[in-house]
Amino acid sequence: MNKFLIVIIAIPFLLLGCNNFITFSVMPDEEAVITQGEKIIRDTLGPGLHYKIPFFQTAHIIKKHRIRKCEFNSSSHKNTRAIVMWNVFDSTKFFLFSRNKTEQEIENILKSKTKEAMNPISGSIINKIALAQERNPQYTDKNSLIITDQLQNSIKKLGINIHLIVYQNEVEP
Repeated sequence: MNKFLIVIIAIPFLLLGCNNFITFSVMPDEEAVITQGEKIIRDTLGPGLHYKIPFFQTAHIIKKHRIRKCEFNSSSHKNTRAIVMWNVFDSTKFFLFSRNKTEQEIENILKSKTKEAMNPISGSIINKIALAQERNPQYTDKNSLIITDQLQNSIKKLGINIHLIVYQNEVEP
């Protein structure tokens, strides 16, 4: 009888203590998107301890405020390397965009969109921006702002925010 009573008392504590079973934690730099099946059922949840229905609802944690970096060599602008600094601004949009993608697939899409935004600008102008950024990493001009704005507009629906694009001239061996 005592063992049965101990088990009955212990089960709720075990279930409540299992992160992402009934309760889940959202850290200060995160938001949670709650789904039931394939459908999003709530607004995003901010930092704190939250509850969900086990087995039916799933909490998807999005690192909203983490600044991520995507680096690549531009094939259309020889000897130029672009470094894109970005984060998530809309957790729901980003979740819908990224839920079936790997980090590499997301990065490849971002690279492709950045190259599209860079294409109208000539290689010599990109090289001048890169040289200016070597002297002053926060340098921007009309052309670099055009690229950033065009990129931001093309990925806004993905829930991604561009912080900065840094250009570097590659040194040939």
